[in-house]
Amino acid sequence: DSVSCPNACGLTMYPYERKAHVLVCTYREIECPLKCGIRRLQAREEEEHLASECVKRTVSCKKCHQDVVCDREEEHWETDCPERLLPCPNQCGNTVRLRDMPGHMAHCTYRLIQCPQSCGVEIMARNTFEHCKRECHNRRLSCPLRCAKLVLFKMLDNHVSQMCPMRLVPCKWCSEPHEARSLAKHECSCIQKMEACPEKCGRMVLATEMKEHIMSTCSHRYVPCPLQCKLKIRVASVDQHVNHQCENRMTECPNGCTRVM
Repeated sequence: DSVSCPNACGLTMYPYERKAHVLVCTYREIECPLKCGIRRLQAREEEEHLASECVKRTVSCKKCHQDVVCDREEEHWETDCPERLLPCPNQCGNTVRLRDMPGHMAHCTYRLIQCPQSCGVEIMARNTFEHCKRECHNRRLSCPLRCAKLVLFKMLDNHVSQMCPMRLVPCKWCSEPHEARSLAKHECSCIQKMEACPEKCGRMVLATEMKEHIMSTCSHRYVPCPLQCKLKIRVASVDQHVNHQCENRMTECPNGCTRVM
């Protein structure tokens, strides 16, 4: 006697053929080979299922044409697709494809860069000119005293007060201000210049009065001995000479006769 297929495919067969038929019957229930979880899938429906229904089938992204799993297509577009549009993270206002983002970031005018003058400040690329011209501590400025030098902004105060050859410096003798570049020349000829006496009397004398000092007031000037011994001696040594050294000085008799000779 013949028997019918248990899968209701419509075929009849001898009982001994039933086991072999069930294994190949197109109406048998199978598991999706991509393990999408669908139940009661018949073998005859597998091809159409894999082509158009299975959520685990591979599909092509409509934007980048990469192969993606069907149930991850939306996630791919939101997180992985190189063609998806993203706002620039620098907030420049542009919307950029993910695949173009590295190039955009390298040239975005809102990107942060180190100051090209090495002041250590990070600035937006679009503000480079303004920063370098008006804000950077390493920008160069013309000296306000017009010495023709370009000076770093951070060094400008020191330059004006300590280095500039055009700064005014008081003369150490007369206290009048003179340009630093000509101060040494002025001080050499200043009418208030003080010099040490060349005769080494210890006095500091106005340079303009030095000759008069040496001639008339210097304690180390030479004068004739007041006892007319024909020697010239320093003024500071006159008393010593007259009282103890001059051969014309008056002395007591060495024999004690009380005469002075």
